[in-house]
Amino acid sequence: MDTYNIYKLLKEELKSITTVFYYTGQYLRDKNKTVYKVPVIYIEMPADIPIDYYGRVRCGRHAIIRLHYLSQAPFGSVENAVQDSAVKAHASQVMEIINTIQGAELKDEAGRLICGQCIVTGIESVTYTETFARSVIRVMADLYDYSGVTRVMAAVQGD
Repeated sequence: MDTYNIYKLLKEELKSITTVFYYTGQYLRDKNKTVYKVPVIYIEMPADIPIDYYGRVRCGRHAIIRLHYLSQAPFGSVENAVQDSAVKAHASQVMEIINTIQGAELKDEAGRLICGQCIVTGIESVTYTETFARSVIRVMADLYDYSGVTRVMAAVQGD
């Protein structure tokens, strides 16, 4: 199932909070530290989704989407007033992300549901990567693909 359109709609939902990119492991050590900007949200779409069919509509049930939020934490895990302030701001932004995404349903340009109600199922504790604080929010949703329906409609219309 191609999830790029769902990523684009999630990006639209979240872009009022901060910059959003597709997750490709940007901040991992073996990725040559290609973090583009912080704060940032990276959306990690599921790689392998079991598919059910509802007629010609494909459905990836209970797909897990991971939202990686990185912010500046200038002193890694050292405790001081500057770091405490950065971690408090980080936690506040994580809550804003959760409040924005929790319960969201995403529809395509034709008004069809392509991402069922987003349910936050977990949040990893804050970890530190060099000078970044990182939290990962797990979101579960049903994902829908109507590409089979579009082909059938075109055939019926004589296209």
